[in-house]
Amino acid sequence: VESIGEQAFYHCSSLRSVSLSARNFGSDVFAYCTQMRTVSLPNARLVSECLFHGCTNLETVSMPVAARVCSEGLALCSSLVTISLPTDRRVATHAFACCDNLEAVSLPMLDSVSRNAIADCPRLSKDKIFAPDHAKSSLPASFHPNLAQK
Repeated sequence: VESIGEQAFYHCSSLRSVSLSARNFGSDVFAYCTQMRTVSLPNARLVSECLFHGCTNLETVSMPVAARVCSEGLALCSSLVTISLPTDRRVATHAFACCDNLEAVSLPMLDSVSRNAIADCPRLSKDKIFAPDHAKSSLPASFHPNLAQK
C-alpha cells in the first residue's frame, strides 16, 4: 500500500497500535483515535494535516523519514512526552499544540518553523527543544509566548 486516504481511520476508538509501510497519508487519517498508543510509519514522508489530531493516549510516534509536520499534525496528543523526528525540516502552525505532557522535542534537521508551531504545551521549556543552531535562533518568535518565558 502506497497511500492511505483522508480520514481512513478517523475516530476509530478500537485502534490501539499502528504499523504501516505506506509513504503517503491524507489529512485526519488517525484523528481522534483516542485509544491509540503507538504508531510506526517508517516510510511516511510527512505528518499530514491533523494526522494524529486528538489522539489523547498516543505515547510513541516513530516516523524516521518524515521531512515535514503539517498544521495540527500532532495537536491535542496529550500523552506524548517526547517527539523526535530526525529528518523533519519544516514544522507548520500548531503542529504540536496542546500536548499537555510534552517535555522534549528533537528536530535535528529543522530548517523552518511556523508561528505557534508549539502552543499550550505547559511542560515544555525552550532548553528542551533540540534543533540546529541556525534554526533555533528563530524559535522564540515561532512558539507560544508562554513558552518563550520559561
